[in-house]
Amino acid sequence: MKTLIKIGIGLVVLILLLYFVIPSAVHVERSAFINASAKTIFYQVNILRNWKKWGPWYEKDPDMKSTYEGPERGLGSKHSWDSEHKEVGKGSFIIIGSYPFDSINTKLEFEGMNPGYGHWKFKDTLDSIRVTWAMDMNMGMNPIHKFFGLMMDGMVGPDFEHGLANLKELCENMPKTEIRYIKAQPMYSIKDSTDLQGISSKLATLFGEIMTHIERSGATVTGQPFSIWHKWDPEGLCVLEAGMPVAETGEGSGRVTAGEIPAGSIATASHFGKYEELARVYNAIEDYVRDNRYTVAGAPWEVYVTDPTQEPDTSKWETQIFFPVK
Repeated sequence: MKTLIKIGIGLVVLILLLYFVIPSAVHVERSAFINASAKTIFYQVNILRNWKKWGPWYEKDPDMKSTYEGPERGLGSKHSWDSEHKEVGKGSFIIIGSYPFDSINTKLEFEGMNPGYGHWKFKDTLDSIRVTWAMDMNMGMNPIHKFFGLMMDGMVGPDFEHGLANLKELCENMPKTEIRYIKAQPMYSIKDSTDLQGISSKLATLFGEIMTHIERSGATVTGQPFSIWHKWDPEGLCVLEAGMPVAETGEGSGRVTAGEIPAGSIATASHFGKYEELARVYNAIEDYVRDNRYTVAGAPWEVYVTDPTQEPDTSKWETQIFFPVK
């Protein structure tokens, strides 16, 4: 009996210690230095749909159900999710403060827990941007919740570290996109269609026809070959237009038509590597256009700066991608 009494007293003391000694406030914080502009990093956090590219929980459950409410970006943007993965669960968070390109505040709610408040800070250190991701929670006075709060840093901290590492890799390797104005470019071109597997042979055939016409017409080539992508359908037919820039055009012949790429503003970035990896640059340009509130104003085109028959090293193949914008 005395032993039971001692055990009981010990449990009471332990509960009292948990109740009075362990703090209710929990703070988790991690930082990383990222060699990219504060603007680039800020948009990856401020637009909640971008979290799919770097958020640590998406890797744990790529199939989790997500819904988005409110504006696309900034104050009032909300993401709710539902997952059967025990480390993801069900919850939501909403941006409650957005201050370009300095800081972002969020409110995080997990099912069955008190809300947490997230804080993002983007500080320019001259050499890089110091990105800090933090979260504060109040575990209340329940001893069990308080004890759980002691483990919060060890549970959530590694996710913050992994997310920041993903964010760093994404932002530092993002192709540099810029907006430029181009003059009208005369061209000879052929419009055709092909499936995904036939793109290379189709372009080779079309460029051959165009060059034959150029040689016969005496036109002067002023740049590298390009292709305009009027329709992209990986599961069906892609509609493309192969072209060559010339100083001036005359009459077309056969399938070859005379035309021009119109003058206007374009968003552009370069890709170095295999053609199969071009999607990464397309995605980066589309993100830039959206993030900076431009609108795509026509079909994109690719300029093949490097001749693959002359350069065997695929890592040196340069392809410039252009999107007309307004």
